[in-house]
Amino acid sequence: MPFCRECGYKMTDEATVCLVCGWKTGEEIRSKRQEEWAGKIVKCPNCGDLINAFVSSCPSCNYELRGSKVSNVVKEFADKLEQIEKNRSVQKGKSIFEKVSDLSTGDYYLTKTDKQKINLIKNFPVPNTKEDILEFIVLASTNINDDSYAYQNLPVEKQLSDAWLSKMEQAYHKAKLTFGTEADFSKIQDIYDNKMKAIKKVKKRNSRNIFLLISFILFLFLLLGVGSCYSTSKEEKKERELNKIVDEVYEDIEKGDYDAALKKANDLYFDDGLSQSKADKWDEKRISIIGLINVKKTNKQGKIKVNYSPKELKGMNYEKAEKILKLQGFTNIKLEKNDDLVLGILAKEDEVEKVTIDGDTDFKRDTYYMSNVEIIITYHTF
Repeated sequence: MPFCRECGYKMTDEATVCLVCGWKTGEEIRSKRQEEWAGKIVKCPNCGDLINAFVSSCPSCNYELRGSKVSNVVKEFADKLEQIEKNRSVQKGKSIFEKVSDLSTGDYYLTKTDKQKINLIKNFPVPNTKEDILEFIVLASTNINDDSYAYQNLPVEKQLSDAWLSKMEQAYHKAKLTFGTEADFSKIQDIYDNKMKAIKKVKKRNSRNIFLLISFILFLFLLLGVGSCYSTSKEEKKERELNKIVDEVYEDIEKGDYDAALKKANDLYFDDGLSQSKADKWDEKRISIIGLINVKKTNKQGKIKVNYSPKELKGMNYEKAEKILKLQGFTNIKLEKNDDLVLGILAKEDEVEKVTIDGDTDFKRDTYYMSNVEIIITYHTF
């Protein structure tokens, strides 16, 4: 089956005229087919033999090739990135609208310069020649920040590295499809493998650190939980002991053995290291019980035992000191201010300076007084 020698149309065996261009069999070709050259041939300037990519000397005559120019495509691309970076310092801050928009897209930390660089990288067309692809992969691999895949405090570097990595993978796959079976591809394969291994190593290390951190946090929670259970167990045990003492105190009061009841009541202390709130509660309870004992004792003997020394009352909040003495049965308690505070460093406001009972500031804790004896509580204030 013949073909038209003019346009290449497929003709039947019996046809004498081309149905497309009108060429008649037997006529001379009226026009020559157009020819197009794809790519360029590089030859040695010394011997004229063909030169393959990625060589620095002629394989035939060993002539050293000098003055090889860097790929114009990759160089122009690198120059554009450098020019964008130079303009970083003169850019204005983001507007409110831009900040809100970036926050919704995850680009909050990116400046205009960062966005321009990322867009340029993403839109860069992968080169076609071996030299250009190799040059670009080298450029991309050196601009990928491995550490950005480990630390969350590098959001800008992470997005820039993602753009470079994505484009490097495109260039790698294009090279693999184009000349993946040739020996020259091994150079690109090595660069690509080394970079991917480095990123994988960083991610693995980061995952291990996160696992250790989570494990440590869980261990702390477990430790706190066990400690809390242990602390609660000790609190319950202490309260059972104190409640047992309270029962014994009330039994002694009923028997009229006030000295024994008072001795046991003075032991009603809860460890504030276990629970400050429970320690305060038992302080109030102890004071109340001691006051009850003293009232009972007064009704029988006519006098009340102080149960506190001047040193124990000094430094206490004056309201607490007054309450303690009232619960013990004392009825004639007076309060006096001492406006001596300037900064409140050596002494605090409302802190007891001294307590006087019947004119005596050096009374003993086991001294007995009448319930209406004059007691003066002097406290600091501004």
